Amino acid sequence: MADRYDAVIVGAGIAGLTAARELSSRGRRVIVVDKGRGVGGRIATRRIDGAVFDHGAQFVTARSSEFQGEVERWVQAGVAALWSHGFADGLVGDGSLLTRAADGSDTPHMPARDGHPRYRGVDGMTSIAKHLARGLDVRLSTAVASVTRDANGFEVIDATGSTTAASAVILTPPAPQSIALLDAGAVAVDPDARTTLSAIGYEPCIAVLAFVDDGSAAGAAAGGSIGSGLLPEPGALRRPAPQVEWIADNFAKGSSPHGPALTIHCSPSFSAEHYQSDDATIVDRIASIIRGIGLPALRDAQVKRWRYSAPVAPLSIGAWTDGLPSGLVIAGDAFMGARVEGAFLSGLAAARAVGR
Repeated sequence: MADRYDAVIVGAGIAGLTAARELSSRGRRVIVVDKGRGVGGRIATRRIDGAVFDHGAQFVTARSSEFQGEVERWVQAGVAALWSHGFADGLVGDGSLLTRAADGSDTPHMPARDGHPRYRGVDGMTSIAKHLARGLDVRLSTAVASVTRDANGFEVIDATGSTTAASAVILTPPAPQSIALLDAGAVAVDPDARTTLSAIGYEPCIAVLAFVDDGSAAGAAAGGSIGSGLLPEPGALRRPAPQVEWIADNFAKGSSPHGPALTIHCSPSFSAEHYQSDDATIVDRIASIIRGIGLPALRDAQVKRWRYSAPVAPLSIGAWTDGLPSGLVIAGDAFMGARVEGAFLSGLAAARAVGR
């Protein structure tokens, strides 16, 4: 067993990386462990045949001054850039993509602008997560099996049986997974806390990543040449069909050097209904819907499933410590809002709770 850390952070998403950076800036000895092959969690980017696909969080907004300052630092570091101030809200009608105006009229290809800037990762959204991870001790491909108590704090035990000891632990996986890790290690949780944490629900999301057939008639009908006007400016569309929550062209977005490279997020209801369906069934269904709204046929599509895509009713408490042993904190967007900003602020709150 290695010597004791000041804190072990489970999860290398935005909440975990933010907590680690905050504690490290205070001189604490911190390690981050994550079961994935890369950092970012739901800030996720996949590369396929030279194209870049963001298949988790699509952009970042900042509403608090604290997070706005952080985003500005990302922009200055060259890992984030302004994308837009809003997106078109699509309606299906006669094979065209339409936007519904405030007066109820339908206007093709007009993005809604609400004044909130949306930022993208310069080389995909994982650019942001990789930036946050620099200088941190991050151990990837490390699946945690349990968290246990010891005389001086905690032990985090991975799937191989390796143990990491620490005075404090910050858990950033979705709440059900965090509770399961504590149960596996027989860590006592107050019954009221358990009830609240266990009741936190999450929406699933199925993401379809696909190229499109070049030069199809449908592409011209959708508003222009392939890669230029395929989707309304700035290259994304909300809710074009009941089964589709979001479509973005990563090429028009500026993240992919090649395209069009579409990310299609299925609606929560479609995702729940088809979560166990095979990839081919999902792709066939979504491809039919995409063709029905006048976009080109999909090709070379891949499917990514997010079981815990977004908390249904996030709390606004920062991070959870009630009813937990001293030194143990549960954090993530379920505790501060279902956005990247919520995960960031929860990570800060978790670090501050440990640092008290």
